[in-house]
Amino acid sequence: MSFLVAPVIFCCLLCGLRAEPSPMSARGLRAELIISCEEIRPAEPFQLGLWFRHPPGYHTYWKNPGVVGLATAMTLNLPQGYEVGRLQWPYPEHSRMADYACYGYQRDVVLLVTVIPPDQLSESQPLLTADAHWMCCRDQCFPGFETLTLDWGKGYRPELIQAAAEEVPRPSEQWALTLLSSPHEEQIRLQLDGPSPLEPLHLFNADGQVSDAGDQEFEKRGEGQWRLILPRSEFSPEGVLSFPAVLRTSSSYVALEANYPSTLKGALKTPLEIMPASTSAQDNDPKKPCSKCVEQGE
Repeated sequence: MSFLVAPVIFCCLLCGLRAEPSPMSARGLRAELIISCEEIRPAEPFQLGLWFRHPPGYHTYWKNPGVVGLATAMTLNLPQGYEVGRLQWPYPEHSRMADYACYGYQRDVVLLVTVIPPDQLSESQPLLTADAHWMCCRDQCFPGFETLTLDWGKGYRPELIQAAAEEVPRPSEQWALTLLSSPHEEQIRLQLDGPSPLEPLHLFNADGQVSDAGDQEFEKRGEGQWRLILPRSEFSPEGVLSFPAVLRTSSSYVALEANYPSTLKGALKTPLEIMPASTSAQDNDPKKPCSKCVEQGE
């Protein structure tokens, strides 16, 4: 049974021109499937991780790469009866592809997904594989695809799983995001309310409504309040009901989400929601209709 764990895939303007079909192993990127447990127990959740180790100067992409790039995706091939959660993304970094700013990972990173096995198991160390797709770039881009098989000996890396989980942005009651514009306007006007003396440094949009990964100017409106205006991407998804984002502050990364047009504090109650294999859900928000998400395949 296969489960697609994928974000919305964004247009790759520059990469489409510069991409070279070359094996990523030759470029130094190392991809490995890792797991949080030594063996699987009935109905006991565990985590699988896609572990990327980047060569110096190279990067892969976040779920919203920006104006260039391609988000990583993977399809898990699991035994019958397993349930799969959404892909969990550690906080992104700023990077550059030629003259374009983008969002991704230059550091080594682990993308996580939680899996729940059925109540009855035929074996405690079954064959687990994942079909992974990525784009790795520096001054040129190299698309990669590999079917990864979990090595139950070397792949047991609970310390890497835990470190990656700590890098996944969490919501905070100290911060609130408010949308001051409609989903049809060319400019996205936002208000941030948060604790002083912390300062917002960058707001990473998570679903492609904003593709400009350049510098942002926060206008301070009062104690603990800022305004921000962002240009809506020409590739912005249609029919959006909210604006999911990750806020980088001077001390942390915070998951935020605002509904059009009202504030939604703490909308992301958890960075991951587990779902039955027979259901599907949006990558970012359990309240949204599904577009590209966890899907059951043949």
